[in-house]
Amino acid sequence: KTPKDKRANWWYYHKRQLLFGLIAAGLLGSLIYSIASKVEPDYSVALVTSYNLPEEVRSGLTDQLYAQVTNAINGEPVPGALVSLRSGWNNREGDWVAQTTTADWGDFYVDDLPYGYYTAEPSADGYISAFHNVAVLPQEFISEWNLPMSPVLGDQETRIVLTWNEEPYDLDSHLMGEEFHVFFGERDAYDASYQHRVNLDLDDTTSYGPETITIYQGVDGVYTYFVHDYTNRYSGSS
Repeated sequence: KTPKDKRANWWYYHKRQLLFGLIAAGLLGSLIYSIASKVEPDYSVALVTSYNLPEEVRSGLTDQLYAQVTNAINGEPVPGALVSLRSGWNNREGDWVAQTTTADWGDFYVDDLPYGYYTAEPSADGYISAFHNVAVLPQEFISEWNLPMSPVLGDQETRIVLTWNEEPYDLDSHLMGEEFHVFFGERDAYDASYQHRVNLDLDDTTSYGPETITIYQGVDGVYTYFVHDYTNRYSGSS
C-alpha cells in the first residue's frame, strides 16, 4: 500500500499500540497520584499483652481481685469467712500468696495481685471448705466471682452445687430418680411417708449461680443429674 493509503488507515495499523499506551499512561498516573497524596502517620500501633511480655515485666502487672462468698443453699452472704489464695488453678495444697476475711456482705478485695490464675479457698465455721478457680486480668476481661460454700451436711445428705460464668444467664439443674424429678418447676420430692427427700434449694436465673440441689435421704437407686441451658432453650443443643 502507498503512504497515502497508510495515512488514511492510521487507526487500523496503530490501534493496538495506542491502546497499550493509554493503559500505561493510566497506570503511571495512578502511581504518581498515590505517591503524591500519601500521608505518613505520626503514630504506630502495636498489640502488647501480658502473654508476650517477658516474665520480669509480666510479673509487674497487677490488679485487684474482687469476689463474694455466699451460702450455697440460700444465696446469702457469708461474713467473716477466711479466704486463702494460691497461685494456679486447682491448686489445693501449698503456700498461699494472700489471705483476707470477708466483710458483712460476704465480699472481699485483694489489691496488687499479679495478673494470672488463682485458686480461692474460703472457709468458715459451719461450712464445708470450698475451692474455686479465679483470675486477675485486665479490666476488660474481669468478671464477677461468686464463691458459694455449702453448709455442713447432715447424715445421709448429699448436695450438688452448680456454678458457671456470666453467659448463659440461666442454667437449670435437674435431678431424676425412680419416683421423682426435681427442677425449677417441681422443687421438692417426698417419700411415701411424706418425709422430705430431695429439694431444689436455690434456683439462679441471673448468671454465675449457685444452683443447688440437696438429697436429704440417701435411698438406694439410680440418680440422674443433668443441666439444661434454659436461656437457649429453643436451641437443639440446649
